[in-house]
Amino acid sequence: PWNSTILPLASPDGHWLVTSSGKPASSAARRGLPGATPPIGSRLEIWELLAGHSGLREHAALDLPLILTDAADDEGFLVEAPQSNGTRWIGKVDWRTSELTWLVKDDAINSMPVIGPMGRLAWCTRQRDEKRFALSVRFPGSGTFEIPANSGEWLLPMWSRRSTRLSAWRLGDGGVLTLVSMDGDSPETM
Repeated sequence: PWNSTILPLASPDGHWLVTSSGKPASSAARRGLPGATPPIGSRLEIWELLAGHSGLREHAALDLPLILTDAADDEGFLVEAPQSNGTRWIGKVDWRTSELTWLVKDDAINSMPVIGPMGRLAWCTRQRDEKRFALSVRFPGSGTFEIPANSGEWLLPMWSRRSTRLSAWRLGDGGVLTLVSMDGDSPETM
């Protein structure tokens, strides 16, 4: 089952697949816009890919108001959870246990998360009264590093699969879209 809106996501090791079914989240909710409501009636289904049998088996289902992201590693996948007060949390669901662990749970709108090398996490964040996203990066053992929106906003971060580089789109106030790439090895190198 698939809601024809959010693409199914596979684990990098090819053992798992997750789909979003039921009522799809609104476009405003998917983009983290102000006033977006939680996706009530949505369902995430985790499927195990059966290697020798060329098939799949439903493993678990989450009947929670979650939005499936496009970020996964061999341990789990990332979700966004719009809250009724307008904030948005980021969580990680374990492929095997379907346990949800909150990675970012605060009073901000947190969106577009990506999993990086060695436990790094990058995402876009803004306060409820702000209109532009800043870029946040969490380094294990070093806390969170934030690049403010300033005269534009940050969108769609992505970690390199070959290094610790982090790239993100920067939309300037003048409407110019720029791709920015930085050394994501540590807060100092960024």
